[in-house]
Amino acid sequence: AKSKNLHITKLVNNTGVCQRGDFLELPLIDQLGMMQLNMTNTVTLCHFFGNRWKKEIEARPSLTSYKIMNTASFAGLMVCPFLTVYSGTKAFLHSFSLAFNSELEASKYRGKISCTSLCPGYTITAALPPAGIPHSIALHLGNYDYPSRVGRVGYFAMMTNRPYILVGMMNTITYWSTMFMPSMWAAKMGKFFNADWDNLTVDKVTKEGLSVTKGWKEGSVSSNDLRRGLASSPNM
Repeated sequence: AKSKNLHITKLVNNTGVCQRGDFLELPLIDQLGMMQLNMTNTVTLCHFFGNRWKKEIEARPSLTSYKIMNTASFAGLMVCPFLTVYSGTKAFLHSFSLAFNSELEASKYRGKISCTSLCPGYTITAALPPAGIPHSIALHLGNYDYPSRVGRVGYFAMMTNRPYILVGMMNTITYWSTMFMPSMWAAKMGKFFNADWDNLTVDKVTKEGLSVTKGWKEGSVSSNDLRRGLASSPNM
């Protein structure tokens, strides 16, 4: 960026991986790698650009439009068995983003640098295949999103300096409902929603013509198409 004389004012940390399954059965090295990518890399970039922007503001106090958006997850707000390490990394990102933004709000950089935590739910992307697609209540209810909508919601939240945004009405209702129940109940609900019913995998879905390994095309698969594809899996 420096060699091309680019003036970077927005940072979107959207890189991450997800592994789904029993914590003790998944390879430890893979889970540590997920922690490195999802957490450490994001913190490194926030620290680098935050300090760079502070120097730019000191040199030119009129600059006021530096913004960061970190992609956390709805999973980071819940107790998520079978997404144990993944949800833990997203919980860290959400907490880190809120704390970092609070520090900025309490400093002389208030209104000049901000950090937003984006918390989407199921999103149909190329990141789904490694995790498998669960035959879950969420998919049957059509409770998933496409990247274009999640991106628009996140961009609006970032540009309006919102500390965080939870994408989706159903996700919002679920999140607030767990705030009023014992933690063990929340864990059981998370297990129910995340259980890999009938061991449905991406390979089985792909055989039905819903190829997610090459990425989903916007609008090419409707909620009804997805549910029909899931229901027609041989092991259902």
